[in-house]
Order: sequence, then structure tokens, then C-alpha cells
Amino acid sequence: MTIYRYFASPRSRFEGFRRVSRETIPVPRPKSDFDDLRSLAFRDPEAVLEPDAMYTIYEVGRLLQGVDPDRELDVETENVILDWTIPWMMKHSDAFVFAEPESEDDPGYYGLADS
Repeated sequence: MTIYRYFASPRSRFEGFRRVSRETIPVPRPKSDFDDLRSLAFRDPEAVLEPDAMYTIYEVGRLLQGVDPDRELDVETENVILDWTIPWMMKHSDAFVFAEPESEDDPGYYGLADS
């Protein structure tokens, strides 16, 4: 099983994802080991997407993470992004509309629902 961990990097969010073996995953640590504990916060869909545009799930994920939608990403990074995007979209499902894919091999499109 391949496991990816996020290691904070000041350069780029995605330069921080690295493959690790199961043996290198640390055991839980006490909170007192950390100097900077922050709340986990997600942006609202209206802060991520343009109101008059439709996006593939891949583009939504990239925008959610602050990555240019046209940037080429490796498959492993794309999968990690999707792991974060799908639950976020489900949590905010009332804020979205979708359009069927143009063909069976194409992704669908998602956009903001009219408010």
C-alpha cells in the first residue's frame, strides 16, 4: 500500500507531498511537542470558484488548493487533491450544480448554484 504524507513546505503545497513507507510513519505525538497548532479551515465554494464558470472535479480540486488549474500534476498528487476535494464538495453540495459529461470518457462539470 502506498501512503503519502504532507510535509509543510514554504515553497509550494504540493512539493510537500512525499511517498513514505509504512515503517516511517511516526506514532501519535503529544500536542505539547508542537509550537504552532492551528484550526483546520476550509474555504466556501464562492471563495474558490467563479460564479459563471463550470469546472471539472480536477480543476475544482486544484483551485481549492490554490494551484493553477492548467498545471500538470503527477497522478499521485492528483489523487491526493481528489481525496480532499470530494468530501469538500459533498459538504457544500447545496452550493453546486453539475452538467453531464460530453462523452462517457469525459469528466462532468461543476459550478456554483445561483444564489
